[in-house]
Amino acid sequence: TDGVFMCGDWIDRSGHASWSTEKAVVTGRQAAAAIASDWKLSIEADVIPAAPDTPQLNALRQTAQLLRSVKPPPKEIPPSPWAFVKDVLDSRYQ
Repeated sequence: TDGVFMCGDWIDRSGHASWSTEKAVVTGRQAAAAIASDWKLSIEADVIPAAPDTPQLNALRQTAQLLRSVKPPPKEIPPSPWAFVKDVLDSRYQ
């Protein structure tokens, strides 16, 4: 939608696989650049591309995907990853 700009760690932007504070900063810079462009302003808001995922991060992503396939998270409120894992593990031993 024209004129709508969003930023934050929850924004899914292809090309930058960062999480948390880093993603909030990156998307904030991207939103600022888009607003400046709309207003015909010139700003420097370059973003350094994220490094490729490490094997450890790939393993973590695969584990999270597996956990979500075993027990999908509730639709109301996204749980803390740690609370979700605890619930899955607790339900296995009951």
